[in-house]
Amino acid sequence: MINTVSGGNSFANISAFVTSNGRILQKSLVNFAAGQRIMNPSNGLGDYFAGKSFNFQARGLEHARRELFQAKSILDLAQESIAMIFGDLNDILDLTQEYFSSNNSNNADIKKHLRNKISEIQSLVIQTRDNTVFGGRKLLEDSSANPLIDMNINPNGNGSDRFVISFGADMVVDMSNFNLDKGEDFAIGEIREQINRASKFMGTLAGFQRGVEAQISINEITSSNLTDAAGNVLGLDDMDEIFALTKRQIQQQAAVSMLSQGNMMRGSVLNLVKN
Repeated sequence: MINTVSGGNSFANISAFVTSNGRILQKSLVNFAAGQRIMNPSNGLGDYFAGKSFNFQARGLEHARRELFQAKSILDLAQESIAMIFGDLNDILDLTQEYFSSNNSNNADIKKHLRNKISEIQSLVIQTRDNTVFGGRKLLEDSSANPLIDMNINPNGNGSDRFVISFGADMVVDMSNFNLDKGEDFAIGEIREQINRASKFMGTLAGFQRGVEAQISINEITSSNLTDAAGNVLGLDDMDEIFALTKRQIQQQAAVSMLSQGNMMRGSVLNLVKN
């Protein structure tokens, strides 16, 4: 409830009055869970500021959720491309093993055909890696120094809830060293290394995807709850009226107190004149 001035006999009382009511306006307790309705102006203002705060937080979470959907699109594209590369690398491994098999060691035509096929698939791997692009950025390259995604998933927090997505060089498929002419052991070892990299990339991507999907759900539920909480207090249009009414009451009380103080001072002057 709005406080009243305890007497018009000093400016200190007026100052205390304004200060105490200012605190009431700023620190009114919020009882939205019980669906509180306004019983007096100070409670109403508490609901007003609470409702505004809930709506502000809900908008922040909704904005973050849209960014998370973009992150999901990036991860889905990367996952599709790396899965294709993984399949191509395994095809190269099979063809390489066939190339070095004893059955084909003396058949130049078969080896030439296998070499051409391996070279063709190798080119596809490189093209797929280099052309997997989102927003002008290549997704399947080393991003450890410059993350693909770096966002705050909780705009209402202190900035510590960041979601960062990056991939190190040890996960990037690189076929530049693969060479059949370096012998069977080198070629087989190199292609298996690239398969391991692609597998690691796929596993990391899958983890990020699950994390993004879970956070989207969390933001959606939290935003919905905050919106419901804001609607659970008295309508914000009514709150505007309560706020204006309370402000007028404070101004009127202060004006009356100042007038009373002025009258008291004038009476004192007259008494001095009489004496």
